Amino acid sequence: MRKQILYRLNNLAENNLGSEVRAYTECPSERFPEEIRKPRIELFAFRLAFGDGELTEEQRNTAIVFGVHEELAKQHLSIQTIRSNVSGINLDDGSISICCPKLLSEA
Repeated sequence: MRKQILYRLNNLAENNLGSEVRAYTECPSERFPEEIRKPRIELFAFRLAFGDGELTEEQRNTAIVFGVHEELAKQHLSIQTIRSNVSGINLDDGSISICCPKLLSEA
């Protein structure tokens, strides 16, 4: 994610500011049988946009977790989350928990 964001920041003239960016990952669940290939899921969809004054706590934390807080602040930009399968963030070590929408929930 950091690389994608930095690339867009360094190439703002070539990229449409406000266009949707998506990051994908393999489903982290161990509940899939070994013979079934784990699906790729959309981890996070966002856009870069000019900050409207004070950032929300979510915007600040997202930028910190991805390690781009200072770079975004220099350009007065923020990360606006569109969709996310992130269910939790540990700000101490930067780890995230992911929910896989491809798994059936257990009743």
